[in-house]
Amino acid sequence: MFIVWGTKHKTREPGIVGDRCPTCRSVQPMVVTDHYEAGHIYWISLTQGTYKGSTMRCRSCGGEFHCDKNDYTGFLPPVAAQQVSVDELLQGTNPALLESVEMQANLDLMAMDQGGGQVADPDAQRFSQAVEMMRGRDDDEEGKALMLRLEQWQTLDAAGRTQLLEEVEAYGDQAHRADAAIAFIKQMSTSHPGYAGCVAGFLAFGAPLLLFAAVPATHDWLWGSLLVVAALIFGFVIMNRASHARIRGWVERKLIPMGDQRGVDFTYLIGILYHLSQNKDGVDEKIRDMSQNVELITAILIEHGRIEVEQEEASLRDV
Repeated sequence: MFIVWGTKHKTREPGIVGDRCPTCRSVQPMVVTDHYEAGHIYWISLTQGTYKGSTMRCRSCGGEFHCDKNDYTGFLPPVAAQQVSVDELLQGTNPALLESVEMQANLDLMAMDQGGGQVADPDAQRFSQAVEMMRGRDDDEEGKALMLRLEQWQTLDAAGRTQLLEEVEAYGDQAHRADAAIAFIKQMSTSHPGYAGCVAGFLAFGAPLLLFAAVPATHDWLWGSLLVVAALIFGFVIMNRASHARIRGWVERKLIPMGDQRGVDFTYLIGILYHLSQNKDGVDEKIRDMSQNVELITAILIEHGRIEVEQEEASLRDV
């Protein structure tokens, strides 16, 4: 009797939450989806399935991203989510982000008050620039800490204000470089060459086996075994070199020229790729494949003078 069995992907939507979209950087309603893997017989599920993770989809731009549903205090049904404001949605599902949004609104008011109609006031201008630079940067501890310190602006003396503004500007520059590198990785991952391909695989593994079939002298267990082992080693070496050659050509002909044109900081790019290679959960498959070649990409960038060895080591420490 022939039995059809296996596993299949199942999803369930617990509801809507409020969160900041990593792509459009605005606070939007997000559709949360839980993903499960369940066994089946004749496509009929045997269990509820094993939980594999959750994603959220932005209702504004349509972007879909990995998320941890434990970050939210609750979920609203779709109909209920349409009947409340964004602030009310955050209050019911993500109060921590609501605090950050209110903090940003307070900083915006402070920036307006600092201006006071005196456009030429450099201190007020720098404060307004710092507030704008921190907009949407409430998703990490350093960003939140800087925003809290900006709220204490009125209590700072001239030296304290200068130091704070310098820290905000440095943070903003790093965030801008990281954002540019992430966007560039997403763009370039679609053209990443990956493996050497079927032709190279056939030549690498098939040629020695064809030799085995064509030469009668090898038709015994000793020579046959040695030839199979040799074919596997030879095939691995050829496939590895062919893949490296394809990736080198891609880095030299596409990654470097386009990165130079867009002003990408390759040190940040390598640091992000290294981080992604160590944390694969929720990472797009094409980006994950690209991150697995981070050591080769790094070596080629060093050869072409785009990063220094000291910079590469620093980028790995800062991940």
